[in-house]
Amino acid sequence: MYERMNVKDTGKMEELAFEAYQFGKSKLQLMKSERGIIEEKEQEYGDSVILIYRGYCYVFTENNGLKTIYKNDKVRA
Repeated sequence: MYERMNVKDTGKMEELAFEAYQFGKSKLQLMKSERGIIEEKEQEYGDSVILIYRGYCYVFTENNGLKTIYKNDKVRA
């Protein structure tokens, strides 16, 4: 989050991760034409939970921990 979003406050990082997990959109909530970015990350990360939230693609572990974030210009969920 620090590198890709320029967020330096750990409290803000945790808040954003929680919001993304709670309010982010999954592949099934997106239109078929918008699912490509999630399907691409699913192949890369396997069983991870992948959600789109506020212009970013969040990749969570099976245990709800945040793995990484990618900038997403394709879907504005």
